[in-house]
Amino acid sequence: TGYFVLDEDEDEVLEQSTAFWDMEGTEHPSLAQYVFPFLEAVVNRQLIPNKAEVLSAVKVAVAAPDVEAEKGTGMDYGVYAPLFIHTVGLDGYRSFASVEEEEPDIDYYEMVPNTCRRELLHDNGRYYMPVILPYPIESLSDDTVVLSVADLADETALQEMLDGAYPAFSSGSAWVSRVGSRVYINHSLENTDEAQDFSIDLDGWGTLSGTIQPHSYMLVRVEADEVWVMANGDTKGPYTDSRSTAFTLSLAMEPTVAVVRGEVTSGFADGLSSVVMSHATGAGEVTFSRM
Repeated sequence: TGYFVLDEDEDEVLEQSTAFWDMEGTEHPSLAQYVFPFLEAVVNRQLIPNKAEVLSAVKVAVAAPDVEAEKGTGMDYGVYAPLFIHTVGLDGYRSFASVEEEEPDIDYYEMVPNTCRRELLHDNGRYYMPVILPYPIESLSDDTVVLSVADLADETALQEMLDGAYPAFSSGSAWVSRVGSRVYINHSLENTDEAQDFSIDLDGWGTLSGTIQPHSYMLVRVEADEVWVMANGDTKGPYTDSRSTAFTLSLAMEPTVAVVRGEVTSGFADGLSSVVMSHATGAGEVTFSRM
C-alpha cells in the first residue's frame, strides 16, 4: 500500500496517492511540481550549511550516559524526554510510567498515542536541533554547553538555560530556522489542515512575514544585494486552503521583484512588498533587489 495506481476505468492518477511514483515507475505530477523544485533549489542556491555553520548553530548538547545506564524506553523518549519536550515540543506528552500508573490494565496500543508522539516536525526552529553526543564524549572544544542527563531533571532550569542559549529570532506558529544567510520555513503540523504564520527579520533588509499552508515550505537566501525566496505546497490530498503562499517584506523603498518561476503576483504599498504564490502548478520563486 501507499503507491498510487491508475484508475482502471478512466486511466487517471488517483489524487489521494501518498507516493510520487507507482510500482510501474509512473510519476505522479507532484514529483515534478513539489519535489524537483526543492532539490534544484538546494543545489543551485547552496542551501545545505557546511559543518562549521551547523556547529555554530548548536549551542547546547547532552552527553549520553554509560552504555549500561538505565535510559528508559525509546517509545516515550526515556531520560531524554525533557530535552525533546522543551526543544522539539511534544504537545500533551505523557510517559509510559505515568499512563501505566493511572491505567494499569491499559492495552499497549492504546498507550502509544498518549506517550510516544513520534514527532518528526519541530514546533519551532528556535532551538535548532537537540544534540545527544555519543558515549563517552562529555565535552566539546568550542563554547557548546554540554549537559548530563541529570541536568535534564529540573525542567524549569533546563528551559531557562535553553532560552538563554537560543534567543528568539522569529515569531508565529510555523517552524522557522536560520543558519547563516539561509532561512527555512515549514508548516510544523503533520496532516493538520490549518494555516500557520511566521515573522522574521532579515538582516539589512526588513521583516519577512506571512502564512504557510499544510505540506508547504519556504526557502530564503539573504545576500547583501538580493533576497531570494522560493515557496511551494503539495497539491495532493484534500485541503480547504487555496494552495498558495502569501508573504510581505518590509522595505523603506520599493524593490525590484523578479519572478524566476511560478504563478506569482506582487505589489508595493506603505513600505510593504506583498507577494502571493499559487502552487497549483508548483513552486513560486522570486528575487528582491534594491532599485
